[in-house]
Amino acid sequence: MRHFALCTLLLLPVLCFGQKDKKAEKRNPDKVAREALLDKAESALSLGSLDTAVAAYSKALWMWPETELRKKLADVHLLRGDTTSYCAEVPTFGEEYRAEKAFYAMHCVREDSVLFAATGLDPVAYPNIISAVRTWRRAKDQTNYKLYSVDGKAHLYLNTTPTDTTYGVLDDMPAFPEGEPALFKFLGSNIRYPAAALDHGFSGVVYVTFIVDKYGSIQNAEVLRGVHYGLDAESLRVVRAMPRWKPGTYMDKPVRTQYNLPVRFSIR
Repeated sequence: MRHFALCTLLLLPVLCFGQKDKKAEKRNPDKVAREALLDKAESALSLGSLDTAVAAYSKALWMWPETELRKKLADVHLLRGDTTSYCAEVPTFGEEYRAEKAFYAMHCVREDSVLFAATGLDPVAYPNIISAVRTWRRAKDQTNYKLYSVDGKAHLYLNTTPTDTTYGVLDDMPAFPEGEPALFKFLGSNIRYPAAALDHGFSGVVYVTFIVDKYGSIQNAEVLRGVHYGLDAESLRVVRAMPRWKPGTYMDKPVRTQYNLPVRFSIR
């Protein structure tokens, strides 16, 4: 999972089962295609064709996410002088990535604690807030705010970019029509286990993040952490097909809210 600090509410995983065809023991065409992409990337890298290497590594990673491959892609971005893309891809967890974690801390993220007045946020919109922890992330040019009220408690989470503001955890979070059981039913009824993933045994949890706007529409759905391109694409398809939600509210007004949803694919 790439580094991402949105404070969001996660539902319990949704179980989506598929039956594996035991006769499908043929050679995996996805694996063949992916190996060809990796060979192309390595060859391009040896010739100094960095753009070609990025394209091939990116497509291979899209087909099948893998931490070590993500590191290779991040390194090529760094060779190209593209620090923003490096910060978006570089793995920062695990003992084997100490150097990457140190680089990330120095160049990709900046965190400080300030009085609310120093944030530049509207005091009328956020009453009774006295201080904030703000974290800027290079990958999306995004600043996350954790706002503290006069009682010293974390009161609100905001995610801001130069063009947008979304809310994180709220007392009144967005909700699927008729509640969580209805959401599970909708996903279970609409998700179809992709044949390419089923035939070759891919399963796991796809984490999808999206915005519920103030009218309840789903926007900007993307895979936060994927498993296989077929499972990722199916998760996005169904999320984008969801009906309008009840929007989240702040101070009794509907607001744009970031929401994370895990979708589990299991083979039985």
